[in-house]
Amino acid sequence: MKCSLTAFLSILAIAISSHARGGEASSAIVEDISGAPKSIQFMDYLAPGRTIDVVASDRVILGYLRSCVRETIQGGHITIGLKQSTVTGGKVTRERVECDGGNLQNMMAQGSGSAVTVFRAKPGAKSKLPKSQITIYAAMPFVSLTSKSLGLKVVRLDKKAKPLSINVQGSVSDFAKLGIHLIPGGLYRLSAGDKNVVFSIDPLAEDKSISLLQRLIRL
Repeated sequence: MKCSLTAFLSILAIAISSHARGGEASSAIVEDISGAPKSIQFMDYLAPGRTIDVVASDRVILGYLRSCVRETIQGGHITIGLKQSTVTGGKVTRERVECDGGNLQNMMAQGSGSAVTVFRAKPGAKSKLPKSQITIYAAMPFVSLTSKSLGLKVVRLDKKAKPLSINVQGSVSDFAKLGIHLIPGGLYRLSAGDKNVVFSIDPLAEDKSISLLQRLIRL
């Protein structure tokens, strides 16, 4: 009976471990694809342990959410890790970009869109602002939506400004393609339906960015 119980507990531990690995949060995002890899698409979120085979003529660019490492991979067998990929039979070049890696990773793991508290000060008192949940390093955000929405609303919180209403087609909204420039150093609330996130823009942010990691917001 003791042996049977031990065996059962071992099997249970393996099952729990496998489930935990299977449910692990995404660690990387597909920023760009050149060629025709069949197993991935632009803006796919990839969890650790995922494998991808890329022929020599194809190229994939991955951005790692925690480490802010951007990889350009030409061909080979790719295994997704926590902070970078393992590549065999191919070529990989890496560069570190400026991004809010910790908060960006948390946003993917926990999901954004939780209620944001807006503090209202008493008359005559200095106003209080909600805390930024993520900082982006480009003045033109790239918004990835987790559910369908017909529109986004952008409100500046630290200064008076006219709110922006943006129509959405599909699951992403690229402010660069729309020609929408936000203000470096500004604090904003982005809403889609009942989901919202408060974000700040780095004071030195420019319109152009090296990587999607620098301007990615998931809502």
